[in-house]
Order: sequence, then C-alpha cells, then structure tokens
Amino acid sequence: RTHKIDFPANVEVIGQYAFSEAQLNTIVLPPVLERIEKRAFEKAYIGDLQFASGSHLETIGEAAFQAKNYSGEGTLQLPLGLKEIGDNAFFFDKANWLSAISIPSSVTTIGDDICDRSSIYLDVESGSYAYLWATENGYMVLNNGEDDTDWLNN
Repeated sequence: RTHKIDFPANVEVIGQYAFSEAQLNTIVLPPVLERIEKRAFEKAYIGDLQFASGSHLETIGEAAFQAKNYSGEGTLQLPLGLKEIGDNAFFFDKANWLSAISIPSSVTTIGDDICDRSSIYLDVESGSYAYLWATENGYMVLNNGEDDTDWLNN
C-alpha cells in the first residue's frame, strides 16, 4: 500500500529514520524545510520526490534517501540554496528510470558515494564545487543537461 505525504507547511526538519521502510507514492517537500536528517527515508519505497518551489532546504543528511526503490523519472532536481549532501544520500537499491541528479551551484559540501556512479549522471554547473567534486570522484557528469566532453580537449 502506497501513501502520499502531505507535510504541514511549517515542517523545518525531517528527523532520523522518520519514514524508514515506508511505501510512499509521492513526496513533496515543503518550502520551509531546512534539513533532512540522516536515514530519514532509509529502505523506503519512493515513487517520486519533489521539492516545493522556493525551497529553503540546506542539508540532506547521510543516507537520507538510501531507499529500496525509486521510480521517479528523468532528473531529480535538487533545490537552489542547498549547501550540503551527506554520504550515500541518494543510493537507491533500484532506480530504473532516474537518469540524473541535478546539483545546484550553491552546494559546497558533498559526502562519499552520494549515488550510483555507473547509472546516474550528476547534472552540475561547469566550474562549480559540485562539478569539480564529481569529476574528481569518477561520476558521470552533465553540464546543464549536456554530456561533459571537456576531456576530449586534453
């Protein structure tokens, strides 16, 4: 049985293990949310994950979305203003339709192994901290939706 979570408008923090092992059809995170703590959605079955327009999210904790399944399609767009992504934050056991995670240039801290390097691209702005981190750590990189081919010029 799957559920949609309608968060109250004033939720600023989602705590550790809050939705661990839950079956969630759609998650729409409220704009005032500032922090998702470690393992908040660990081992969950997630249909789709969305961040509300005008999001104030600054931190996604360690293994926050280390889920069993993610069936959202295309690119997961992280909100502008996000500053920190923890270790294993988006390490899904199964994510057949997710092709990329878009990381805004506001991110200045990224943990280890945030997602599967072999199947998910990181869509990052060229020259940003996220771009430098992704290329140094062996991730497949897109630059604003385009494959990164800078290495051909070397």
